Amino acid sequence: MFGTWRIATVTFGIMLGGAALAFASQPGESATRDAGVYRGYLDTRSPRGPVQITLRVDAYASNDDLRAVEKLLGERGQEAMFAALGGMKPNGWLNFEHDLGYPVTVLGEQLSAGGRRIVALLNRPLGFGEMFRGARSVDWPFSLVVLDIDSHGAGSGTFVPAAQAKLDTQGNIAFDDFVRIPFRVLRVREDGAAGT
Repeated sequence: MFGTWRIATVTFGIMLGGAALAFASQPGESATRDAGVYRGYLDTRSPRGPVQITLRVDAYASNDDLRAVEKLLGERGQEAMFAALGGMKPNGWLNFEHDLGYPVTVLGEQLSAGGRRIVALLNRPLGFGEMFRGARSVDWPFSLVVLDIDSHGAGSGTFVPAAQAKLDTQGNIAFDDFVRIPFRVLRVREDGAAGT
């Protein structure tokens, strides 16, 4: 089972199976590129099969951006964080199949010897019926996408459709997954990589 998704001070981090994974580039690990497009297939767990998912990266968040998000959550709560992210300039876009897409507010990249991990945070579109009924899911207003890309521009990932932000016992931002088991993103390729 996948657990809490954590944002640490200065760097977004993710708790995935108990392992902390950095979200923003760390000193000495700066991203080599500022933009890119990644396409894969979201396992919908339905008879209709997977759907294409596209993450467009225009820019990555700075450590100052991440500190500001953490401070806002700590001082004013999740609702204020949601409102602030909604007013920020998007750093990229997330699309399913051929829809118009959703703005991604915060994007981070961590480099490793074998490739890189890309993490996207966005405000989840809340439906009128969901809000009108006062559904419990309204308290999980964020979505997360994590892509692990190798040196050849291929990989896989995870999609968390509904996440809740809170501070953990160390004062860092933590995300809880509403469905508890994230969706898999399969056969991810970077546009322009060999074989695409």
